[in-house]
Amino acid sequence: MSKPEYNTDMKFLKTATCKTLSGKSTLTYQLGSEDDEIHVRITKNTGSGFFSDEWRIPRTVPTHAGKTRLPDRGASSIISST
Repeated sequence: MSKPEYNTDMKFLKTATCKTLSGKSTLTYQLGSEDDEIHVRITKNTGSGFFSDEWRIPRTVPTHAGKTRLPDRGASSIISST
């Protein structure tokens, strides 16, 4: 089965890493924007767990304070330049 192509209108915003919930592995993820909506996908996992690398629209977006909020505004107001 061939892998589906991602939409070519996706604007890449950021590639970053974070620890998994267990803290044993590191995930690499990308943030993108299309039609003023934020999309996220995992692109790498240093552990042995499986993951989907398809673009997803999260229901909540983590903030730097460890809280979450609904993505009710445009992409530029959700993504900070850190």
